[in-house]
Amino acid sequence: MKIDPTKIRPATTRRIGGSHPPGSADFAAALHEEAASGGAHGTVGGAVGLGGVSTVLALQGTPDSTERRARRKAIERGDTMLDNLEEIRLGLLLGTIPVGRLEQLAQLVRARREQVNDPALTAILDEIELRAAVELAKLTR
Repeated sequence: MKIDPTKIRPATTRRIGGSHPPGSADFAAALHEEAASGGAHGTVGGAVGLGGVSTVLALQGTPDSTERRARRKAIERGDTMLDNLEEIRLGLLLGTIPVGRLEQLAQLVRARREQVNDPALTAILDEIELRAAVELAKLTR
C-alpha cells in the first residue's frame, strides 16, 4: 500500500463561525459551570501523571545503602545482646554467671545509647543495664 503525501490532511482544525480569539475564557467558564452544576458527565479526575508521582514517592521510601548498613549493624548488635542475655539466663539457672558476658552486655547497652529514639526500647535497655550492673556487683562482692 502506497501513502500519497498530497492527500494527508493537516492536523489543525479550523474554527467555523467563532468570533472569539483562541485561548478565550469561554471554555474555562463552561467548565466551571459544568462542575458547579454537577453535570451528567461527572467530574474530571486528576489521575493523569500519578504514575510518575507514585514512582518518585516509592523511590524516596526505599532505604539507601547507608540506611541498610546501619539497620543491619543495629540488628547484629541486638542479636549479640540477645545471645548474651540467653547465656546469662542459663548461667543464672545453673548457678554460674559468666562475668565476661555480663561486662560485654553492659558495654553493648551503653554503646550508641543516644541513637535510640524509641522510649519503650530505651526503657528496656535501662532495665538490661541495671540488671547487668546488679549481677556484676553481686559477683564482685
